[in-house]
Amino acid sequence: MAEKGYGEVKARANIFPSDIDKFKEQGVSIVIAQAKASTKTKEKAEEKGIILYDAISPEIVREVREKVKKRKTGGNNNAWYYILQKAK
Repeated sequence: MAEKGYGEVKARANIFPSDIDKFKEQGVSIVIAQAKASTKTKEKAEEKGIILYDAISPEIVREVREKVKKRKTGGNNNAWYYILQKAK
């Protein structure tokens, strides 16, 4: 059975190691950030089991946001992973 979860996309100007701790407390498993994450932030995300996509363009963030919105309203959200891979 597929696990149901919560999806939220936040565009951040900066991302810090302390943000990773907050995200983990909130149960977040994937973070999408427009900002370039520091090595320390990336290491903390990996340590906490959070997948971090950084330096993502605003256009890609908007596209992912729309996919998440469609999923919340019953649309198909299978393409989000491919969108992110295309961005990398």
